[in-house]
Amino acid sequence: MKKTIIFAALALIAVASCQKSQTTAIVDPDENIPEGTLIPILFGSNLAPVSTTTKSIGGVDTWKTTDSVNVYGITRISPEKDALDFDDIRIDNIAIPAVPEEGTLIEVKDADMNPVYYDLLKCYDFFGYYIDDIEATPTVADGTISLPITIDGSQDVMLAAAVRENHQVESISVGRERLFSAYSARKNIHPLLTFKHQLSRFKFIVSNGTSESGNVIKISNLKVKSPAEGVLDIVNSDLTVYADSEAEMSLKEIDPVTGKTVELKPLIVTAFDQPLGESLMVMPGLAQYNLSFTLTQEGVDKSESVNTAIDIPGGLVAIAGKMYTVHITVYDFESIKIEVGLEAWDQVPGEIEIGKD
Repeated sequence: MKKTIIFAALALIAVASCQKSQTTAIVDPDENIPEGTLIPILFGSNLAPVSTTTKSIGGVDTWKTTDSVNVYGITRISPEKDALDFDDIRIDNIAIPAVPEEGTLIEVKDADMNPVYYDLLKCYDFFGYYIDDIEATPTVADGTISLPITIDGSQDVMLAAAVRENHQVESISVGRERLFSAYSARKNIHPLLTFKHQLSRFKFIVSNGTSESGNVIKISNLKVKSPAEGVLDIVNSDLTVYADSEAEMSLKEIDPVTGKTVELKPLIVTAFDQPLGESLMVMPGLAQYNLSFTLTQEGVDKSESVNTAIDIPGGLVAIAGKMYTVHITVYDFESIKIEVGLEAWDQVPGEIEIGKD
């Protein structure tokens, strides 16, 4: 009778997984992995590597293996619940490569360049963020991780969370409650950080609509007003925009020789569509953004400051992760027309026209 009770107790211990604390030597009844086994934390990423030598001013389209994102790994209070234990953060704001080397996963290493391993008896949720060259420090409080940001129009901002889903690995079913853990990692199930853009993007195209005009018109000093401040909620993948923090975002360009950011040079407006600068990143959520730029005409001893607006098509508001093509058509100093089209980093057709009859 006593042996039966002992065996029953051992069976109960064996089926437990991902508990917050335990000292039994055998931590995985399915595999009998001894305590002390080291299982590194590895990530997949939706960011695809593309060879490039310059920073993408505005929205990021390409990544190098030298680019980095920051990640958190937070212990869940229990496997079946989504509540997190913010007193038990396994990965605390560690920078990792944004993209893996070809054919590999991304390995997490601490400040001493040592791999970070799963605690064999715990389950984790993982989160990531990318804020370009914005200088900001996250704060852990009130059940989340907050990151205040101030943008200048040249930075992309992204958030990511690894989604837990049920998996079937050959004949083994791995429920979402066992993700992410040493157990799921041994089944070759790794957290995938799917990064999503948090800002809206404006791309500019200019052309001269007066085909018979021999005047040389130049455009420069383009700016868009947008809220500049907000707070990222890293755990809930959310951005709160401070509407009263409006500032002017100046369009920049990249010097093709040095690859560095420079002020926008005056561009001669021709009858052909030409891209102006790279792009501007703005806070989402507005139906209209104030736009200004400067026009100069050869032989005319003055410049024209144009103040107009970018109206989001359909009476809608600018959406995070979407790119809007703004087409500025210039008719000497007579008139300006702006057309706005919505595309995303998944390319939705159309343009925002400014100045075209």
